[in-house]
Amino acid sequence: MNFKTKYDLIATLTYYYGGDREFTKMLMAAVKEPNTNKLATELQDLQIARWISKKYSPAQVSTFLGADDASRILYKRYVATYNGQY
Repeated sequence: MNFKTKYDLIATLTYYYGGDREFTKMLMAAVKEPNTNKLATELQDLQIARWISKKYSPAQVSTFLGADDASRILYKRYVATYNGQY
């Protein structure tokens, strides 16, 4: 696969895993594993950067992430990044 931007990778993975909520759950599980922690954290950073680039509000991100524990952790990181941008 040839990705034109770093966000194409995240868009593809998000689609593959069935949406932002499911992709976030997978990443949160991967963060807990020593062998996948670094990559999963980098992918989370890209996911947040993609949302920022699309100018998603915290309310929009909250809506598509849902309210489970894994989503709340990433949501808090997103809000901190969002508030730093705007």
